Amino acid sequence: MDRGTWEKLLSGTRNLDPLPSLFLGGFGEPLLHPEIMEMVDGAKRAGMEVELITNGTLLDGRTADRMVAIGLDRLWISLDSAADAQFAAMRQGGTLESVVDNVQHLNTLRGRSLSEKPRLGRRGTPRIGISFVATRDTMSSLPGVLRLGVRLGADRFSVSNVAPYTLAMNEQALYRRSFHEPDIPPSERTPLVELPRMELNSVTEAPLAYVLKGPFSVSVAGQRLVQGSCTCPFVEKGSMAIRWDGFASPCLPLLHGHTSFLQERERNIGSCLIGHVKDRDLLEIWDDPANVALRERLLDFDFAPCTTCNSCENADSNRSDCFGNVFPACGGCLWAQGFIRCP
Repeated sequence: MDRGTWEKLLSGTRNLDPLPSLFLGGFGEPLLHPEIMEMVDGAKRAGMEVELITNGTLLDGRTADRMVAIGLDRLWISLDSAADAQFAAMRQGGTLESVVDNVQHLNTLRGRSLSEKPRLGRRGTPRIGISFVATRDTMSSLPGVLRLGVRLGADRFSVSNVAPYTLAMNEQALYRRSFHEPDIPPSERTPLVELPRMELNSVTEAPLAYVLKGPFSVSVAGQRLVQGSCTCPFVEKGSMAIRWDGFASPCLPLLHGHTSFLQERERNIGSCLIGHVKDRDLLEIWDDPANVALRERLLDFDFAPCTTCNSCENADSNRSDCFGNVFPACGGCLWAQGFIRCP
């Protein structure tokens, strides 16, 4: 993103009340941007809460020092393994040791900021989060990543399935069986199963797996564990995604045209662009009647169940579906079905 686009985006937030929070990330490594810390500084000076995600390999001492001084609210570390060899295979040119050293140095600076008043933001920031992508190869590493994350001071963990942009990635997916038709008709309302706390052992594992994989909402000891599917998480949060060139989209998955896979079916996903920050103010884009109507469609989410059916040519793209919906038809969205999660 160039400076002019960024400044226009930033100025567009001044008319918003309350101010939005800002998440810097998506497809790519934010710390590769030569002015990323200036962007964070500008957003903090504008009064926004700011989060950023990184794989940690470029988190050097100078960058960490600026994060603390500026008052970055949360730093997400993308970490998919706590084993040196596996990490090196996934992050060619990087090492787990260097990432751990970088985060530990950041923690030293965070601790120092507790006894000094930061220029901006809260004391002891940025808070640390760990983002983990679960695949057939990485799932066994989750306990180790959780333990390492706790040692590194993380207070939040975000676990997602892999977004299958290639057949090789699709073969790594852990949610294939979740595409089967549920045992009750999808027209019925999703029932809530309220569970007590219990141990996971040879007696409970199979019944609990049935509940978790079934068409249920689940709570444990009164706390909702699994929300019903068919809900756009981006619209529910009132978010908007801005691309590097200034184009806006209702969500991250529709920010770029791309190919993905639904089971073995290749899908061509078209981008859905709803405005440009250099042409219109953010509030104008948000309140555009066409965009309001799109958000209402996404809130209703009356789309064909492509993730459970996936049997006709409509599933080959998001152009239309067999319910008569036109672009974007979101019945095959893995984010809306809870398979893919963003921090």
